[in-house]
Order: sequence, then structure tokens, then C-alpha cells
Amino acid sequence: MKWKCHIPGKTKTDWEGGYFPLTIEFSEDYPSKPPKDLLNDPNPNSPAQSDAYMLFTQRPAEYKRRVRAQTSAHPPPA
Repeated sequence: MKWKCHIPGKTKTDWEGGYFPLTIEFSEDYPSKPPKDLLNDPNPNSPAQSDAYMLFTQRPAEYKRRVRAQTSAHPPPA
């Protein structure tokens, strides 16, 4: 099963105002095995995206600038 949707940015964060496209593919075991949870911030103990991890931990102002740019690039769907 495949769903296409948008996730609104969390209020009172730099993500607020953005609507980010998402495709969810559910396994044949669903609902016994739900999709994984989303995180608000990069997980510094398991950086899946090394560039975002490095910015988040070493250059937080640049990380926030890029988050705000992504938010502006993903307005609410029409």
C-alpha cells in the first residue's frame, strides 16, 4: 500500500508554515508493523544525513537558515 501526503511543519519551530511531501509505503505486515516514527531534530547518535547532522551539531545557525529555506520552498498545497 502506498500513500502520498503532506506533513505540516511543527508549530513554533523553524519548520512552521511548510508542508513537506511524503510518500509512505506500508509493508504487507501493516498494521502489525507500523511505519517508523519521525523525529523533530536530527538524531546525533545515528546521523542518517551526515550534512544535516554536521550543521545541526556544529553550525546551528546555518542549520536553521537551511530549514527556513526549505520551509519557504514548500508552501501549503493548493
